[in-house]
Amino acid sequence: MKNRRVILDTNLWISFLISKRQKELDVLIESGALTLIFSQELLEEFLEVSERPKFKRFYEYPQSHQ
Repeated sequence: MKNRRVILDTNLWISFLISKRQKELDVLIESGALTLIFSQELLEEFLEVSERPKFKRFYEYPQSHQ
């Protein structure tokens, strides 16, 4: 299987977290089928959006992040 390089925007990351489908993404990454590419700006945007109160009911942050 060919390795695909993929950029996921914040909307997709949030969708994976809310739908509990992140395990599917993990399998693709661990199998080498997918390589995620992201910028510092995308990472910062994701962190900002994911901390909004309306999303906190869907997942918990690790203690080190709080």
